[in-house]
Amino acid sequence: MAPRGRPTGAGHGQHHLEGHTAEPEELLPPLLAVLDGWAVLPGHLLRALLRPGRPAPIDLDDEERVMLRAIAGGRSTVEIAERMHVSERTVKRMTAALLRKLRVSTRAEAAALAGHAGLLGD
Repeated sequence: MAPRGRPTGAGHGQHHLEGHTAEPEELLPPLLAVLDGWAVLPGHLLRALLRPGRPAPIDLDDEERVMLRAIAGGRSTVEIAERMHVSERTVKRMTAALLRKLRVSTRAEAAALAGHAGLLGD
């Protein structure tokens, strides 16, 4: 028997851990799932990942918050430009910078993120 937590020599990354045994019929479903391309996680880890959590804080300045609220409100580039007293080109540049900062690729994703993070109510 190999020492606890040491490779068994059967291949890279394979370990034998004492006290962790399973019947072959218990191993078959997760092994088949892995072969089909699924990720297999222990139940406690999966529950922790799926537990609703608090969204990460988003550090936006006042102008970015105004822009995000306008985007989430469905305002067009022209409407945002008029409201903020800037050119349409400036709105497009600011929108692109905001999307990069939020790590999203569309205005719809930015709006969804804003709603999820609670940025639309204050």
